[in-house]
Amino acid sequence: MAPKRTSYSYEVKCQAIADAAKGVKRSEIVRKYGVKASTLGDWIRNKTTIEDNFKLGKGKVKRLTPGGFPKTESCLVKWFATNRNNAVPIDSAILLCKAKEYSVMVGEEGFSGSKGWLHNIMQR
Repeated sequence: MAPKRTSYSYEVKCQAIADAAKGVKRSEIVRKYGVKASTLGDWIRNKTTIEDNFKLGKGKVKRLTPGGFPKTESCLVKWFATNRNNAVPIDSAILLCKAKEYSVMVGEEGFSGSKGWLHNIMQR
């Protein structure tokens, strides 16, 4: 039976990359974090992406998945940031309403604005 897949947070990945940069042997890093050598190689190869996401405050996140409606989400994030900077209170109902408006404006069909979608965008 194949071993179960394990996901590692960006925080752990950055720690492993930092260890590699300090000159710690790869075999020791592999043993310390319990990953395969090829996985560590992937982390080192994708160092800039991993570190950028970690710096954005996504240390506990394990995977970044893009949303299915990028234009709608981009407009909504800009609108949200502008209103939050102006101290406007925004709840989930307002966010969903605005998201539906933007999806029509940018022409992204199939957008339903579910609670699950809202939860996922809040995580991103």
